[in-house]
Amino acid sequence: MASTSADIAYAADWWDDLTLGKDIWLPFPTVVEQWRWSVSRLRILTSELAARLEALPGQDYCIALAGSFARMEACEASDLDFMVISREPLAAPDAKQIVEAVRQLATERDIALPNPDGAFSLHAVETYERLMDRVGSRDDTMEWLTQRMLLLMEARPIHNAGVFRDALRHIVATYLEEVTGGPHKDPVFLLNDAIRYFRTVCVNYQHKAWAEGDKWCLRNVKLRHSRVIIYAALVLTILNASQITDKHAYLLQALDLTPLQRIVRVYVDADDTGYRRILSAYDAFLRRVSDVETRGALQVDYSDRYMSSVYRDMRVSAMAITAELLRFVMAQRERWGETILEYLLF
Repeated sequence: MASTSADIAYAADWWDDLTLGKDIWLPFPTVVEQWRWSVSRLRILTSELAARLEALPGQDYCIALAGSFARMEACEASDLDFMVISREPLAAPDAKQIVEAVRQLATERDIALPNPDGAFSLHAVETYERLMDRVGSRDDTMEWLTQRMLLLMEARPIHNAGVFRDALRHIVATYLEEVTGGPHKDPVFLLNDAIRYFRTVCVNYQHKAWAEGDKWCLRNVKLRHSRVIIYAALVLTILNASQITDKHAYLLQALDLTPLQRIVRVYVDADDTGYRRILSAYDAFLRRVSDVETRGALQVDYSDRYMSSVYRDMRVSAMAITAELLRFVMAQRERWGETILEYLLF
């Protein structure tokens, strides 16, 4: 039977309000508006998906969303990026049926489907143990790296939340195996893989710029806003864990939050209101990137990027986000200590 009640109970933690105090979010209307839009769609998707999959034998898998739906930033232009993660390997016919059920539901609800290749391909159905078995080896694929990082950086379940939580516990426990045995240690293994993922994404974007020049501006704008945000949210959480004894519990708790919520929480822990600058710039990004005309204005070749006033403006907001993040990190040297900060570069 599908774990509908568990999914709803899990969802209550991150659907019903923005947490951390609503006053934090109210000055940023697009963040709030897209949160509410996401809630309305996700409630429908979760309920209908549970009904469609209830008859399948076995429920030792979860369906997790990534992308703007997982970050609670979805709009009419959003794709439904999703992954199927299981405890044990799924039979090929069952895996296909699960994937097709999600894709059919998205089509019926006029929600765009993800690119059929890569991390969200029709064949990207994995066990969570397999995602970690070969981490760092020659056999560790870009798809596996992407899946486990997105599970930690932004993913949210819409089916079988219990399996999703088990997956997170296994992934975090593997990354923090030595840290759990020595609480004074920092989660460097996890930090290194997060850095590896983000830098790989940046290099991959350059490849896409060569291959798809007219899509470079939009891709770059998303990279320097939403991709930076999900990366920063995980990295700041790891850095903030350096001063906490039970790092395992702290990280698992943080994974219940969206990337923006994680960033705000780390700032609040430091009694620093600089998160407002991030939210202001990100709110402007969400407003503009959800606009059809704006997205159209970003469809220019790489060589013509600075001729686009839209691109120039959004580049400024991206620089504001990274400048604030850098200021904040450098300001925490005394709280976090030199050692964990050194791992960011060396």
